[in-house]
Amino acid sequence: MVSYTTQEAMESYNSAPQSFEPGTYPCEVKDVTLKTTRGGDEMYSIKYKHAKTGESIGYDNLVFSKKGLGIATKKVSILGIKPVDGVYEYGPEDLIGLRAMITWRLETGQRSSGRKFLEPDFNADDFGYAICKDEDDDIPF
Repeated sequence: MVSYTTQEAMESYNSAPQSFEPGTYPCEVKDVTLKTTRGGDEMYSIKYKHAKTGESIGYDNLVFSKKGLGIATKKVSILGIKPVDGVYEYGPEDLIGLRAMITWRLETGQRSSGRKFLEPDFNADDFGYAICKDEDDDIPF
């Protein structure tokens, strides 16, 4: 049997991951799920972990709409996906284990929950993504 108050549940739900503050961290793709946006476009929902500790840090989406395709391409290029003969072709499994330095900001959910979470800083250079260089970041490849 478990026992906890409604307030404890809401405090837990409404808080960002305790381990991470907004900032820039070396991140690795932990999981990728194919989803569909409300507009009917395909997207990959990416779960990132801290590349050094393995702790989950946050999520991002690659949206394959006419408007989002350029942003998705920039992000996957930084992660290391390259076109072959001018064509980008990759699946969720191709993203697992890829790394980038990602700048995270604290965001509050807009739907009724008000939940706080970290998300890539869309207003930063390259949407918060930067190439991970092992000599600068001490991350083995």
